[in-house]
Amino acid sequence: MKTAALVRLLEPLELAGLNILVHVSLPALHFGDADARPVCEALLESVGPHGTILMPAFTYTETLSNPHGLPVPFHSDLPVSGEVGAVAEAFRRIPGVLRSNHPSHSFTAYGRQGGLMLSTQRDNNPLGPIKKLNVMRGYALLLGTPLRACTAVHLAEETAPAIAASLQAEGVDAALVIPV
Repeated sequence: MKTAALVRLLEPLELAGLNILVHVSLPALHFGDADARPVCEALLESVGPHGTILMPAFTYTETLSNPHGLPVPFHSDLPVSGEVGAVAEAFRRIPGVLRSNHPSHSFTAYGRQGGLMLSTQRDNNPLGPIKKLNVMRGYALLLGTPLRACTAVHLAEETAPAIAASLQAEGVDAALVIPV
């Protein structure tokens, strides 16, 4: 599917000027081709020059273990873990996209507030970019992904750990929903 067609599909969401955390499952979108670049381009066009896109670029598979049993040191060109998805990896490669330097849970961002969002992340504060998005009254956009895939859910778990722990003990996967 071409970028223009994707932009038309996203138009009813009125994303222009918004700060958004994005999670995308390319296979779930059933576009017929496996090219993630048009999805990224459509998101950038939809948000426009006044909005910001934040996306996880986690490398936990590579930095915490690998087939040889030794972790790989983090560097900004390290590919996104496969579980995070092809769109996140394609987004990381777009010129002008910034990436935080967390060793296992980095984020990428593009747009007016991207640097500010990423600057809040530390080794002891991996959810910093999501916390900043929350303060900025941002949104989460899930395209073909379930709620449990949204990294903002971890902010809810951190905010209300006792509730999250009791729900998990009862077998509830994700039940806390907060404005991001």
